[in-house]
Amino acid sequence: MSIKQPTTITGQLPVSTESDAPRTAIHTVRSVSDDLNSRSARFQAELDSIARRPVSAPECREALLDTLVRYRSLVAGVWHSVEESNAKVDANRLQGPVFERDEIRKWLSLLAVRAIAEQRNLVVPSPSVRNMQAICIPLNLAPPPSADRQPIGKEPGPQGLTLTILITDSQAQNLEAELLAAQCVIRSRVVWNALAGELAANTRMIGTSAVLELTGLVTTAEDLNSAAHTLTNTLQGHMKCRLVSLGMVVPKRTVVTLTSLSGVADTDTHSSQVQLLTAAMNEVILRGNMTTYPVFGHLSNHLCLAHKRLSEVFGVEAVVSIPLRDEDEQIVGVLLCGGTARQLLNDSSTQFLTACSIPVGQSLTVARRVDGGWLKRADRKFSGFLKTYEGVLVLAVLTLLIATCFLPWTYYIRCRCRIEPVVRQFSLSPYDGSLEETFVEPGDIVKQGDLLARMNGRELNWELAGITAETERASKERDTNMAQLKAVDSLMSALEVEKLAAREQLLKHRQSELEIKSPVDGVVLAGSLDQRQNYPVKAGEKLYEIAPLNPLRIDLAIPSAELPHIREGMTVEVRVDGDLAVPLTGIIERIRPQSEIRDQLNVFIAEVQIENPDNRLRPGMEGSARISSDHHTLGWNFGHRLWERIVTKLWL
Repeated sequence: MSIKQPTTITGQLPVSTESDAPRTAIHTVRSVSDDLNSRSARFQAELDSIARRPVSAPECREALLDTLVRYRSLVAGVWHSVEESNAKVDANRLQGPVFERDEIRKWLSLLAVRAIAEQRNLVVPSPSVRNMQAICIPLNLAPPPSADRQPIGKEPGPQGLTLTILITDSQAQNLEAELLAAQCVIRSRVVWNALAGELAANTRMIGTSAVLELTGLVTTAEDLNSAAHTLTNTLQGHMKCRLVSLGMVVPKRTVVTLTSLSGVADTDTHSSQVQLLTAAMNEVILRGNMTTYPVFGHLSNHLCLAHKRLSEVFGVEAVVSIPLRDEDEQIVGVLLCGGTARQLLNDSSTQFLTACSIPVGQSLTVARRVDGGWLKRADRKFSGFLKTYEGVLVLAVLTLLIATCFLPWTYYIRCRCRIEPVVRQFSLSPYDGSLEETFVEPGDIVKQGDLLARMNGRELNWELAGITAETERASKERDTNMAQLKAVDSLMSALEVEKLAAREQLLKHRQSELEIKSPVDGVVLAGSLDQRQNYPVKAGEKLYEIAPLNPLRIDLAIPSAELPHIREGMTVEVRVDGDLAVPLTGIIERIRPQSEIRDQLNVFIAEVQIENPDNRLRPGMEGSARISSDHHTLGWNFGHRLWERIVTKLWL
């Protein structure tokens, strides 16, 4: 940069609106001497301090302008960035209602454009404000980079900067001192620019080494999953941001799935946070370039809704996402960072992420190819595990288990069972009448001939007495008719006597059946539940059900799926509920041909007859049975049910 000596220039500037004639004369300014007083020394020291601060360009311009205005007691000062014929205010100290007027600001902008265009210092009196002059010093900048090499997130650089200071006419009498102060500010800006370039070069060098380190870590990882976790955790530590996530593009599709999140070993794909991260990454896929929220530099804010929502949900100030590309420039993944705006929204961070795009994308592509499918990953993990002591031990145990599966073993079928009587005897009502009294209830043990109930015989006695009287009358009538030689009447009377005799014999037989007795030894299964008296019954009505207690029958409820493995003659071991200590053994004597529904299950009933000499077993008891079936291998015993279910599901 070269600072030209002020010379007199002419030209048209905005005309004052005041009554006085516009002042358009521009004076020639010569360089001032380098003698500095103590105040100037402090001023220069502060400028040097600002030039060496690691701050951004706007912050540097603000600090330099504040120092200049404060030390020189200037009216105002302003920095302009000039691009083509447009001047933009970068920093200003224009305070007061005078500087709020559009013509003043427009005049300062035109003065900045002119200073850049003519590349010399200008000293111009204000055309609209009395007793005020402007000193405008141009600063040449390096030409902006070409469009194809422009860093992402950084606007094209201006053609130059100008520093304009406004002084009073009294200060203009010492114009050389004011110009020297302004030139010192310009020199400090140049120093900052040089130091910033050196810092940027160092940053790029550090970024390049970091990119190389990242690609090396990704390339040397065992599989894609570990490579992704290493990348996100290392990048989070390097950038010192809150979160870093990596999403990989599904092959042959244009959607992203979250592969790794820094600080998290495993993620739930159905959680709202993971779905939000995936949505933000898919936005990057649609845009095809870096996406930031808030918008940084010249990047567009199109398709940033998911990034905005992500910033709100995760509580991060800024979100930056960059697509990762392979050697064919195809997007293979997305890298997303979240943190503060100071950490992420700056040139060094965005340039570093941009530099990571292709190298990291290529490394991840290689890691994916090496990683292969899930079978290859499982084989690689298993092979590595077998090389350890634990792997050898597990392999030995598995070998032993597999060998054990081929050992022959009895196949046991377990099912529920119920004890039932072999035969059932029923005590019926001998004739129509009423029960005078009952003596047993269900559950009572009875012997053969024990009195169960007694029928009421009162009506029988009455009817029998009437029959006896009728028989005597018929006999006398028969005798009388025979004495009177009435043969027909005598025959009729004889027949009536025979009829009454038969009726009398029937009634006497019923009298002998008034007591209902047990036909066998056994237990009462059903009958009167209370001591009924004078209870009317019909002839043939079932009064009691009695079953012998020895022997008994056990009904086995065999599941329909196990029926092919059961046949008559197989041994059964039964344990009754409540008496599990003493098992019962028997042999299957019969399998009923038709299935039944018991406990909502389709079962086949197999019958086993057992002895019950001590009468400790009762009909209705339930228990568990174990049937000893044929011999099969242990593997078949444990796995045939699963195999049958699979075959049933697949309809093979």
